[in-house]
Amino acid sequence: MFKKTMSCIALSALLLTACGGGDDGGTPSPTPHNNQQSTKPTSNANNKLEGEVMVISNGREIRDPDTPDYGDLNTLKVDGKSLTIVPPGFSAKMINISDKDKSITVGGNMEYSRFGIITPKADNVSYVFYQGKNETPKNDMPTADGVKYQGGAAVIVNNQQLRGDSSFTVNFASKTVNGEISNFNGNSKIPLQARIDGNDFEGHYNGTEVDGDFFGPQAAEMAGVFKNRSTGTYGAFGAKKQSEKQ
Repeated sequence: MFKKTMSCIALSALLLTACGGGDDGGTPSPTPHNNQQSTKPTSNANNKLEGEVMVISNGREIRDPDTPDYGDLNTLKVDGKSLTIVPPGFSAKMINISDKDKSITVGGNMEYSRFGIITPKADNVSYVFYQGKNETPKNDMPTADGVKYQGGAAVIVNNQQLRGDSSFTVNFASKTVNGEISNFNGNSKIPLQARIDGNDFEGHYNGTEVDGDFFGPQAAEMAGVFKNRSTGTYGAFGAKKQSEKQ
């Protein structure tokens, strides 16, 4: 769909330089990918940032820029800027602040991930994003169905930057994600559906695309972004695991 992984080509080049292009029998090198949708590493690189950024202007996506593969979880680095995500001293589920420099609508109580919308007022653009560290290793993914997640969401609709809620039922055995974004604009709801591939998920339902990852031990958190070009709706979400059926 619209996920990018920026390190594979550069890392492959470094490995070829170090190993003379041969197979040293150690950790597998990333497989080059041109047309693959899933570009996740097969190992658990706990210090690596995974995520996605959409640049929105006048109600439409204008760019899908690369973001750093390594860095501070609480700093969004994009377009040459370093933007603090959760301001010091804040820890609410959703934080909504506007000052002379920027407007932020971000999740404030996630341990392994960050998500939200940051709008620098001088730039006439909004950054809709999620990013996280400690992506759940594939061999640590849960295997149960009916696992509940609840959290927050940040949404741009009709050029308004709003906060809301997110809730999901994740069926790890069946490899499906069903959820919705709600409480952001009256009674409006955005249904989301996706398929799990390893430790990430992607999907398309009723015109809305969704893309995200699981983070932390046993998929303790999930975060992602979504968009519907026809309605001009863009957003990000993060949610924590609430229960797991045994």
